[in-house]
Amino acid sequence: MQQLVYENYNKFISATDTIRAMKSKVDTAVPELEKLKNIMDTVADRSLMVSTKLQKRQDRMEELHRVQLLLKKLQAVFELPKRMRAALEEDVLDTAVSYYAEAQPLLQKYGNRGTFKQIAVDSDNVAKELSQASGVSVQLGCISTHWQHGSGQMVAGSALHAKGAALRK
Repeated sequence: MQQLVYENYNKFISATDTIRAMKSKVDTAVPELEKLKNIMDTVADRSLMVSTKLQKRQDRMEELHRVQLLLKKLQAVFELPKRMRAALEEDVLDTAVSYYAEAQPLLQKYGNRGTFKQIAVDSDNVAKELSQASGVSVQLGCISTHWQHGSGQMVAGSALHAKGAALRK
């Protein structure tokens, strides 16, 4: 019995020592955990600041991208008469008609203002040449015209036959 008490007493003392050691380690860990919490809070705050700045830059980049796309579309409109003429000279009439048809909504809306006025006039002139070369109606601004083979005359009409029409020589 005495041996049993002695063995259990040693285990009790060992357990008590282990608990004291754990308590001292936990006591020293609490301030370290507080420091870690403060550091994590600082990191989270800085991360939020960086995310906010990056979001502003991303928004600005998206805006610039939209402007770039608009400028590309406008550049295509500004080059429309030249592109139509090149297609006409290369005898790619369906391409010239396609260029013209794609630009019509914009030119009808803004074709009477500033720089667009000259582009609309030049494009209409090339479209007239295109109509004469192809014998197919081409929408010119608000009216359509077609070249009558054999008569040699440009005739005004109301139908749009250019886009998707089978172009013939």
